[in-house]
Amino acid sequence: MDCYDIDENLVKTILPKRKSNSHKGTYGHVLNIAGSNEYRGAAYLSSIGAFKAGCGLVTLASYNKVIDIVANYSPMIIYLSLVDNAFAKFYNLSKIIKNIDKYNVVCIGCGLGMKSVSIFLVKKLIKVLRYTNIPFIIDADAINIIAKEKINVLPQNTIITPHPKELSRLLNLSIEDIQKNRIEAAIKASQKYKCITLLKGENTIISNKTGEKVYINTSKGNSALSKAGSGDLLSGMISGFLAQMVNDDENTDTISEKIIKASVIGVYIHLKAAEAATIDMTQYSVLQEDIINSIGGQIKKLL
Repeated sequence: MDCYDIDENLVKTILPKRKSNSHKGTYGHVLNIAGSNEYRGAAYLSSIGAFKAGCGLVTLASYNKVIDIVANYSPMIIYLSLVDNAFAKFYNLSKIIKNIDKYNVVCIGCGLGMKSVSIFLVKKLIKVLRYTNIPFIIDADAINIIAKEKINVLPQNTIITPHPKELSRLLNLSIEDIQKNRIEAAIKASQKYKCITLLKGENTIISNKTGEKVYINTSKGNSALSKAGSGDLLSGMISGFLAQMVNDDENTDTISEKIIKASVIGVYIHLKAAEAATIDMTQYSVLQEDIINSIGGQIKKLL
């Protein structure tokens, strides 16, 4: 097993490059399937995270009550309206997959909830994406659905982004055991699901599919990130960086390599943005909006 530290030097070398002769389509299109009546903010945080990472286009697939709230915060997001109704399961699925090939990345799970309509959508979309090369970011409630429904086969270009409690459900291990052996737990998840695993928390771990390569964020943790929405913002950032890489014809990396690199960048900048916000706000009072406003400054330091 090869271990790599996630540090400034590494991130500088893999940060997607910007082009003077470009347009919004140059930097990729993320489909973000997120939000529910209970967790509307998650849809906003994950969508805006992709934009702050430099993505050109973000489509949010969600319910009208969620869209109405998110639209008040950002005029940039494209909306794909779903129906929050158990009888609309196939309608929602068909609406999403109708133009699935136009998206460079699909992110699912942030604030999605555990209703039957969400469970159906996650299960069916996993099957649909098995037959595509589209990178698939699975977070939050989508992870819980995989555990609940005992889904063991994921699309080939998948990354799961669990925190320890979510990973405990996937591996049937205690949180204590996972925290004692974080690297081992991340590798076990990657090998079980044949996917890339990002285990959140202090010293975030990223394992490739086989567990032969592991990336560790050795920076000191920051309790400012111990607040609702941090994971949603991170997933959005990763999807945004990844969309740029996938849509770059000059980037010859494999999809798996692009997923890992986007995750490394996202993890690093996410923490550094929280650290920057903490200087004035303290770890007690930093909100997700403060971290969002710090992302650009942290990217600037890498250029």
